[in-house]
Amino acid sequence: MTATECEDRRYALTDTLDDLRGCTDPLERTYLVAALLQGASELALLVGGNWLGTAKWLSRRLAAADPGLHRRLTGAAAAAVADQPGGAAEFEATVHTVLQRAGGPIWAGYRRGPQGRTP
Repeated sequence: MTATECEDRRYALTDTLDDLRGCTDPLERTYLVAALLQGASELALLVGGNWLGTAKWLSRRLAAADPGLHRRLTGAAAAAVADQPGGAAEFEATVHTVLQRAGGPIWAGYRRGPQGRTP
C-alpha cells in the first residue's frame, strides 16, 4: 500500500465513522457498520503487510494475522448492528484503534488533487 492509498483509506474510514456517530436509523447503521468492518479489516491487514481477501477470506486473513483485533471488530460490529448497549461505542473504539495504527484519523481539509494530497 502506498502512502497515498493509506491516506485515502484513513480518510474514508474517518468519514464513515463520523457518519455512524450521527446515525439514528437502524437500517442505515447496518450499512455503515458493514462498510466500516470491511474497511477497518482491510486497513489493518495492509498496515500489517498482509494479503487481503474478500468475504469469508477477509475474515480468515484478519483472524490469522491478528486474532484479538478480529474478535473485537467482529464482536463489536455484531453488537452495533443489533443495537446492544455499548455495542456502537465499542465498535467505534475498535475502528479508531485501527486508524491509530495506520497513522490516525484524517478530518476536514483532506482532498486529493491531480498531484496528490493538497492541504
